[in-house]
Amino acid sequence: MGNLNKVKTLVLLCILELSCSPRWKRIEGSPMKFVSVGANGVWGVDQDNGVYYRSGTFHNEGSSGTGWESVDGSLKQIAAGQDVWGVDSSDRIFIRTGITSSNPTGTSWQQIAGGLKQIDVSSNAEAYSVWGVNSGDYIYRRTWVTKCTPTGAGWQMISGRLKFVSVGPAGVWGVNVHNNVFYRVGTYGNEGSAGTTWVHIQGKQLKQVSSGENVVWGVDNNNDVFIREEVPLPNQNLRGKQLVATEDGMNYTAYDVFLQPGETVCLTSPPSPLLNHVYYCVSGSGTGTASKGRVYEFSPDVVVAFSSGITCTVKVTSGEKLRLFCIFCDDVEPSVDRAVARSLSEIVGTDRDIDWGRGHSRRFLKKSDGFPISVHNTFGQAGARNALCYKHHVESAYYVKGRATYTWEEGAKEAETRIDATNGTVYSMNAHDPHHMIVHEDIEALCVFHPVLVGNENHDFSGEYSGFKPSE
Repeated sequence: MGNLNKVKTLVLLCILELSCSPRWKRIEGSPMKFVSVGANGVWGVDQDNGVYYRSGTFHNEGSSGTGWESVDGSLKQIAAGQDVWGVDSSDRIFIRTGITSSNPTGTSWQQIAGGLKQIDVSSNAEAYSVWGVNSGDYIYRRTWVTKCTPTGAGWQMISGRLKFVSVGPAGVWGVNVHNNVFYRVGTYGNEGSAGTTWVHIQGKQLKQVSSGENVVWGVDNNNDVFIREEVPLPNQNLRGKQLVATEDGMNYTAYDVFLQPGETVCLTSPPSPLLNHVYYCVSGSGTGTASKGRVYEFSPDVVVAFSSGITCTVKVTSGEKLRLFCIFCDDVEPSVDRAVARSLSEIVGTDRDIDWGRGHSRRFLKKSDGFPISVHNTFGQAGARNALCYKHHVESAYYVKGRATYTWEEGAKEAETRIDATNGTVYSMNAHDPHHMIVHEDIEALCVFHPVLVGNENHDFSGEYSGFKPSE
């Protein structure tokens, strides 16, 4: 997506509720040994390696379709995503060309150099990714794959050995010959990334996994189906969705976390590396007791920030979930304990409440607070059109209310916020990207800057782009 590293619309990991009524619907027609669903619809392979497309499912993944339509070719496994890829009985790799809304089955198969026994492809046009494993269980990722160049340019070998790999919004997951499950660090919500390392996910042995929209499905040797709802966080006591990842180059990571009513959890730094941990309460309420006995109240628009040496046990006291925007960043002075608790009501009307002409920036954390990041609640008025470029800082803006559009690369790229009660959209400006923010409806965004701001910086829209001076 150009230099604007990521625009993510994230959905909280679902909790699957099972009832006694049937949840599975049998699809009539030719028996299939393998099916795949993605942006280009539902595709399948039968026992004779015949290829089929499910009519009526193109760009309509939620539909069960109207019937199976035979497609030329012979494949043992197929992957439907932003494009349709497959492998045949000789491990040759193919991509389907000519797929359009008027011709959803495409026109022909184009062979891609290499050999894989299994392949998977993402549905995200802006983070297009193809992964696979060969007969030796070596892992490969297709390079230079984009919407405009779907065939890519080559294969990148990824460390490790897997017999099955899956790529999707929940990241890259796989299983090895022993049915151990692995997650690729740095790929959650960032499926276009190669990630950094494999982490063994304890608790279940599976023969196959599938990475979905904030959930991971799997099948074991008994053909029992499982679903995993949580995502790895620096604090293993928490579960949620990743907003800002390490490889984004922002010098911090961020997550959206929900705690259940009555739940008690310890907020802490991981043992290594030592991290400051900061919490913006979006909704719900709870009471926390820190390691030195101080009590902190978590309620909407309250920020509580701790250095790595402080832990805080929080119990959710409200009848609704406690939603926390969680930020982790390096603690360069771990021997010094620091804690800040500040509410929006304490900030409004003070020198921390900056009127930038088209809204307000309420600065919960600034340089004098002793943390390496600034945390702001930003309000923007409908109708605002702002040209922004932070040459000396990186910023992520997590939109939780309202509607706005970002454009960058001189208008060639754009993305609009998608927000509901449990989901938001994060824009990460990690390359000092010139961009425009267009506010359609009053917005509220939770913004994080690095390096930390002094706190009195303000915008000047008299020039081409507005930003902030280097932190003093």
